[in-house]
Amino acid sequence: MLLPSQTGLPVPEPPVTIVRLSLPMSRRTQAILALSLGLFALTGCAGTAKFFGIEPSAPATGPSGESLDPRSAEGKLAAIEQNLAEGRPLDAVKRSLSLRRDAALEPEARNRVEEQLERAMRAYVAAAEGPGDLDDLQTRNIPRIPRAILSVGRARAFLADDRAFKSYLELLDLERTYPNHPLQQDSAAVLYEAGIQLSKSSRKRLGLFPERNRAPVVLDYLVLRHATYPRCDHAYFALAELLAEKLDLQRAIDRLDDLLLFHPNSPYALQAESLIPRLRLADHLRLDYDRTALQQARRELEAWLNRHAGGAEGSTAAALEPEVRESLAIALTRLGESDRRVAEFYLTVERLEGARLHSERALSLARLSGDPDLIQASENTVARAEKLAESQAGHAVTAQPRLLGSAADAARESEAAGDQAGGTGRDTDFNNELDILTPLKSNLLPSKPKPVPPN
Repeated sequence: MLLPSQTGLPVPEPPVTIVRLSLPMSRRTQAILALSLGLFALTGCAGTAKFFGIEPSAPATGPSGESLDPRSAEGKLAAIEQNLAEGRPLDAVKRSLSLRRDAALEPEARNRVEEQLERAMRAYVAAAEGPGDLDDLQTRNIPRIPRAILSVGRARAFLADDRAFKSYLELLDLERTYPNHPLQQDSAAVLYEAGIQLSKSSRKRLGLFPERNRAPVVLDYLVLRHATYPRCDHAYFALAELLAEKLDLQRAIDRLDDLLLFHPNSPYALQAESLIPRLRLADHLRLDYDRTALQQARRELEAWLNRHAGGAEGSTAAALEPEVRESLAIALTRLGESDRRVAEFYLTVERLEGARLHSERALSLARLSGDPDLIQASENTVARAEKLAESQAGHAVTAQPRLLGSAADAARESEAAGDQAGGTGRDTDFNNELDILTPLKSNLLPSKPKPVPPN
């Protein structure tokens, strides 16, 4: 039997079943799809890349990895110089980035390209009139030094545009990418200005959130990341004031301690030294608990007065001295009141030693503080402690020793046996203590052996 292909007849093709899936699509969905396709068709690849944040590549100067001869490298470097001379720094930057990325340059030529790139970037930043003029470059593929130049320039532009927190975010992104960039001092200067600007701002975001609340974030980053910046002493002090206003008192104390540690010769050091114990007093809420903070504040205030009291008229020390003395009086008053309350407790439980110690110490502190009410209350507590002492002394004289339990029973049995025997065998001149001890001693003597019954 011949196959159809061997007979020369046409071979019938197998039937093909075409399955069409029809999905319902609303008119709104059709309109959105058509609009999206039109948008991508109009904008093209470059617009799509910019829409998704993809950095467009600069025009290549030649095949990737091309080894340029000196004449070719010189020509391209000359083109960059011409762009700078014509006032087109952005073109110079793009040419430099393209040449650096796509060409296999000799070391000397590569160094020249790096120098041209830095010059072009500085010119580009200097020519900008606002932050919007610096949005033509994506920072992803820019080398460390040009990237630092661009980011610091953007941060300054944001600062000039009264967008201090955006300035901080720009520098934060830079220093997360390149922590050791060479413009540390410039970055610190912009961060300082941004933090102070925010601390003085009266604006509100969305009409609800004060911009001033963002200042501690910026200043805290500044003093931790750029501790050697010369203006950090003021940043520490301004930050402590903001934290104290938010009642974050312990952090405020820590920042003032850092100010004294890293900037002991700062003009803010004297005021910081007086403010620390006052913040401790503000942070101390209970008088009858945790005297450590009060005692530390007292020591710090007394040390300040020992070093700076009696300053020249009109000096900072002379202006601060009344506040320091007032704070010392408050610390002494609180310590005295704490001792007085502890003495009251010991009086309640009739513990003479504790009552005397704390009442006398309370009176001494009250006299140092000069508080008349505390002096009067402490004198009354001392008087009550003396009455307790007299009461306990009288009770000790009149009290008679007593025996409890089996010892008392043994004493009564011994007395009854003596009465039945006619009272002989006891000396009535012995005192009560010997009379009580006699039966106790007799009980300790070995008893006579009992007879053993016969078997």
